[in-house]
Amino acid sequence: MMTIDGAAQRDIDMLWELAELQPDNPKIATTAHSILSRDPANTDARMVLARYHDARHENDEARRLWEEVVASGDEYALDAARSRTGIALRHDAAPDALKWAQFVLDRTQAEWGDWFDLGVAQVQSGEFNAGYARIDRAVELCARTDPDALSEALNRRVLTLMETFSPAEVFVPAVEALAQVREMDEAVAYPLAWAYAQTGRFDDATQLCLRMLSAHPVSAPMRSVLDMVRGVEASLEQHGHTKESLICSGALTKIWRDRREKVMGIGTAAALHALGDLLPDEATATLLPPQAAETVDGTMIPDIALWHAGQSAGVDGVWGLPGAYRLMTLEEIEAMNAAVEEDPAAHPGWQMDTLEEDYTQVLTDDAGSCLIEKADGAIVLRKSGVPDIPVARNLAEWLWGRVKALGGRSPRRRTPSNETGAAGKPPLK
Repeated sequence: MMTIDGAAQRDIDMLWELAELQPDNPKIATTAHSILSRDPANTDARMVLARYHDARHENDEARRLWEEVVASGDEYALDAARSRTGIALRHDAAPDALKWAQFVLDRTQAEWGDWFDLGVAQVQSGEFNAGYARIDRAVELCARTDPDALSEALNRRVLTLMETFSPAEVFVPAVEALAQVREMDEAVAYPLAWAYAQTGRFDDATQLCLRMLSAHPVSAPMRSVLDMVRGVEASLEQHGHTKESLICSGALTKIWRDRREKVMGIGTAAALHALGDLLPDEATATLLPPQAAETVDGTMIPDIALWHAGQSAGVDGVWGLPGAYRLMTLEEIEAMNAAVEEDPAAHPGWQMDTLEEDYTQVLTDDAGSCLIEKADGAIVLRKSGVPDIPVARNLAEWLWGRVKALGGRSPRRRTPSNETGAAGKPPLK
């Protein structure tokens, strides 16, 4: 690198200062390009220019500049690699993030943040158990080696767990650990209240909501959780069910999973939208109009009701089941439920005496067999006199399977709720 004169050094110092205050200021690009025209190898200018393009969401240019700094091998190379990891994590480019996180770890005495980045990359890749455990180990390392940054590490862990809708048994302890070092705010309290509710800790959810509402009386998120918990408790009392039976039914876990998948764009509604573009014309012609939103009450699966409220005739092969199944209408579901309630003996296997036995009909072959969604979300084929036939772990998974079978692309990866295997904590190295 050529010798930097006083004027050039002042430009570089100004670049870094401006990048801290206004990372997308156009003056950064002008000054950085001026420096590079005089000193093409100047990595200060490249680093700040990369930040500028990143702030302006010009991702390809930011990546290119950081990779040039990494290739230079100078004092900024590792920081550039860390930035390269960061941009991959922010844009959910999991393979890229894994590669760059490992690049950093292979070339330095890693800091807690480097291990944290690797854990997030693992989570984004669908390696949830390993990723969550890696993040926990990174927080433990922070507590030992950089205690002043512990609040930051705990907060970052909570944000990561929130963004991936981690299971409540993972999320709740993380938030409670954060609450020990900083004041609870609504952004964290809202998902924590939901997590409490999912695990049946209704009293904890209620108290948290009331505490937050006392400080922020018009908080719609906290009010919604409080209303939900009180509504569930009232319904349980009305029907003679217990909180324990609700937990055992798997319904609360299903609600959490459905919310997560909806937010991530991989849920039932997204799958139905994708499926609608792939159905053969003869199947599309049999679909009924959607149900009016204000009339949807949960008797029929809401996402299906708002897509197409039934099907006039079955078409072989469309639903991937043996026979010409079709979507049931709201009237058919209500009539079937009434018939089962009126004469249970005539409909063996269809009773809903407990919360665990609850189900919602989806398809029928008009010959006594129905595809149903059970209380825990499992999808099975049911017919009186024979055992249920498992079809999928949940409705969204099954529908995305139909999308793939008809030539579409599924965006689903493994999720915390369907990943198998025990969650062991890998060593840091």
